[in-house]
Amino acid sequence: MAHQTEITVNDGNPYVFYSTGVTSEGQNFILSVATVTQPTTYTCCYQFVAGSCIETNAQVDIMTLTASNYLVKVGSNSDISCVVTNAPNQPSTITWKTTAGTINSGFTHTNYADNSQTTTLSITSIAADTVYTCDFVIPTSNSFATVSKTITVDTVTLTPTSGTALSGGSVTVSCQIVGAALQPTVTWKDGVSTVNSGFSNDPWALQTGTFLSKLTVSGLTSTKSYTCEFTVNGKVITETAVANILSIAPIGATTDTGSAATVTCIITNSPRCTN
Repeated sequence: MAHQTEITVNDGNPYVFYSTGVTSEGQNFILSVATVTQPTTYTCCYQFVAGSCIETNAQVDIMTLTASNYLVKVGSNSDISCVVTNAPNQPSTITWKTTAGTINSGFTHTNYADNSQTTTLSITSIAADTVYTCDFVIPTSNSFATVSKTITVDTVTLTPTSGTALSGGSVTVSCQIVGAALQPTVTWKDGVSTVNSGFSNDPWALQTGTFLSKLTVSGLTSTKSYTCEFTVNGKVITETAVANILSIAPIGATTDTGSAATVTCIITNSPRCTN
């Protein structure tokens, strides 16, 4: 086993220095850096006698690979992306994969520019939670570096429930998400305007990923649609719940005492009923 020596220098970083030993191909000396936060050049000096040093430089480049998790409705389509920045060279290979293996189609890459490149995978008819991995293989001065990022696609169902009330009355609509890995935040919209009152949320059910949000409005004189927005980690899914407003107009009748009479009530704007 190679002997390791830990040293700390002026930057406060702990370094581990060791040799792999002498082989027929020579001797390797390795400097292990605990944390690198910026591009750094390290100089290796092979000193055989006092005052004599053969130097060579080793460059450490800092790349950043950015991706985020996604919240999607079961059966929908989605595009997921990974972005590499500060890459010293254009990636030689970009690969998408899941636990089932490498994905061979459905992705596109932007042109490499300003030390950055983006890869996007288009997924259709998403049926279940899936973890995707993007791998970037990037040439360095004398080798290749591989950087990877995982993306979790969380599939959920989002079900709206409409409500019905008479004109001027109070009506409640709701939306319920099931299967969410994290508790979402909920926003209700009236068109493009945010609804700031009248809503309430049931407790978050972690085991089933269920979250129910209800909106109650009063004084409506016509049917109106409201949008519920469920957000997790900046990813938003939406549905529309309808507040159906009914009107009832009675039509009376006049007749002689003891004679038959028919009175009628006409309801308008009624949603279709199923018996």
